[in-house]
Amino acid sequence: MTYNRFNKLYKTNNLPQEDYSTYVARDAHMTSKKRSTLRYGTHNECPPKKKYYINKGLKEQSYDLYISDTKGMGKCYINGPDGSRSGIAIHGGWPVGSVGC
Repeated sequence: MTYNRFNKLYKTNNLPQEDYSTYVARDAHMTSKKRSTLRYGTHNECPPKKKYYINKGLKEQSYDLYISDTKGMGKCYINGPDGSRSGIAIHGGWPVGSVGC
């Protein structure tokens, strides 16, 4: 489904029943600063579980789409097996992937 089609269906409250899964890969290629060893997985992956994609809602948020455990504009926190994380953004990066979030 295209972005424009989604918006049209969303605005008229006619979105189809969800029948898909989305997989988020990882916090790829981050080498410019050290990450906590308490993050999930060897490459700071987003922990597997049901999550929500949340539109940016706070002025300090840089990207348009974040992952959260709960619904609501501006929410961007998840609880994983290695503790809480915030600010996991979904965004395009440079040609070989993102540069970490």
